[in-house]
Amino acid sequence: MAHNLGDGTFEQAQLVCRGFGYNDDAGAWRVGHHPRFLADITGDGRVDIIGFGGPGVYVARNLYRRFRTR
Repeated sequence: MAHNLGDGTFEQAQLVCRGFGYNDDAGAWRVGHHPRFLADITGDGRVDIIGFGGPGVYVARNLYRRFRTR
């Protein structure tokens, strides 16, 4: 993820949440089987990560500079 600086540029990209990645140690999510979306589900004006996996729906709440999965 890279934060928008408001002037058409972005900060350096950084890993913010391992749980929705491609590699086995990052959740083994596959684009064709596990859709992921960005949406503000808490109403705080920040987009959260929502993933639809095998056993259910997973959410990583946006806490400004980090995401919380629990």
